[in-house]
Amino acid sequence: MLKENYTIELLNLKGFNVIRTAGKVITICLPVKPHICPQCKNETRKIHDYRLQKVKHLPVAHTSYTILIKKRRYKCPHCNKRFYENNSLLSKYKSIKDPYKILCY
Repeated sequence: MLKENYTIELLNLKGFNVIRTAGKVITICLPVKPHICPQCKNETRKIHDYRLQKVKHLPVAHTSYTILIKKRRYKCPHCNKRFYENNSLLSKYKSIKDPYKILCY
């Protein structure tokens, strides 16, 4: 637990759970919570599947880290729309963490 807390603090990943650390690769995910469907605006907790997204992180102490985000896709039971969970780490369609978000915390 101590190693996970240190990793979260060091890489500024507050709000995420560390699933696994293997060398310079860290796998994280967000806690499960209800999301609003972007199409019909109904709340859903139904998880459709998971996808891994590789993210480059700025070097910390002269070491580059790769973060694997285990992204959830939700399925709306009302309209059958599938959509990704909201993620504060990355902007939509990005694969590099915004350096300004790191400096602002």
